[in-house]
Amino acid sequence: PADHDFVPATSAAPREGCNGHRELCDRRYNEVAYPATHNSMAAATDGWFFPEQPDGIVAQLDHGIRVLLIDSWYGQRTDRRGVIATAEEHRAKAVAQAESAFGTATVRSALRIRDALGLTPRGPIEPYLCHGLCELGATPWLESLREIGDWLAAHPNEVVTLFIQDEVSPDDTAALVERAGLLSSVYTPAGDVWPTLGQLIASGQRL
Repeated sequence: PADHDFVPATSAAPREGCNGHRELCDRRYNEVAYPATHNSMAAATDGWFFPEQPDGIVAQLDHGIRVLLIDSWYGQRTDRRGVIATAEEHRAKAVAQAESAFGTATVRSALRIRDALGLTPRGPIEPYLCHGLCELGATPWLESLREIGDWLAAHPNEVVTLFIQDEVSPDDTAALVERAGLLSSVYTPAGDVWPTLGQLIASGQRL
């Protein structure tokens, strides 16, 4: 397809290198190892209960992380300020996932500490980044995508990968990416041959 037509790798190597190294520019995407974080959105600095990362996504990118493993869920604001509830349709699955990861007693205790038992959901159902149970931590996904977009704009020679566990539908995910202004930056794999990092950077499809 036309959106996957890339310039030759030999003319696509920025002087500053690709992902910090000039020798990576001529390597295909699948020939490079990338530092990654699991549950990248679950950051202590963002007030998550059971955080898996000390800092948020932008700070992780600043530290050299280039693959973000994130979970997307539908959530709603509640009557408790700052606490998001997993949407009712997905709640049973979210509770089961949290209890499997942390244990039933631990999850119940955490919900009590956050005063998150018996919450009343309010407002529209929206996409969030949650580790299943949004009551234990939730980041608005649109806001996070916009921050990633700002970071990419400030770092024009970097390729970043999102690895998504998607409870949010593909259509809603695509709509979020478009609202964040990132659609032209997205590369979606097509076929068995990957472009080089230099080609991705030259094309602008660096996400």
